[in-house]
Amino acid sequence: GTPGVVLGRGPQVMLGYYKNEEATTKAIDKFGWFDTGDLGKINPATGDLILTGRAKDTIVLSNGENIEPVPIEDAIVESKFIEQVMLTGQDGRKLLAIVVLN
Repeated sequence: GTPGVVLGRGPQVMLGYYKNEEATTKAIDKFGWFDTGDLGKINPATGDLILTGRAKDTIVLSNGENIEPVPIEDAIVESKFIEQVMLTGQDGRKLLAIVVLN
């Protein structure tokens, strides 16, 4: 399935944050959909939801593509030549890896 933000709605979902209207408005839309803050996709073969990361860590490119930086950073930092890495968006069009060498 197509990756996207995971939303939930139903009787088991909270009604809102106690005495915090602003936080409630950010988390629950006017139709009652709760934004979990997670990213995920549906496995087309099983219908299962697969969580793939957190939305706030996501880099959104200008073409609308969502990039989850942590798996890419984890793969890059496995190199014996790299001590640290941070992935960021560059002008909304491409990714940029900031690397600290060993």
